[in-house]
Amino acid sequence: MLYGSTIRDYTKARDIDIMILRKAGDSGQIHKVISEKQQLLPKKIHAIDLTSQEFMKNVQNKQVAVIDIVKNAIILYGQNKYAELLKNVSSL
Repeated sequence: MLYGSTIRDYTKARDIDIMILRKAGDSGQIHKVISEKQQLLPKKIHAIDLTSQEFMKNVQNKQVAVIDIVKNAIILYGQNKYAELLKNVSSL
């Protein structure tokens, strides 16, 4: 998910904010890929990586930052899985 100032005005954004939903145990691989991509990009990548369970716990607990991401982010990959995760959420 791409969120934050990056989607509002990329030219003024200081970094690229992304949230990645991953399987448990994949954190090391995620950080490796981000590090590789960072070499190619002019702006720093600020990544939050959560398992689907951690993400849903944050949504259910109405964590403000996560709710803002849910409402405003651009889903770059896995739109169907994202929709499936959120289909039982009563309100944000």
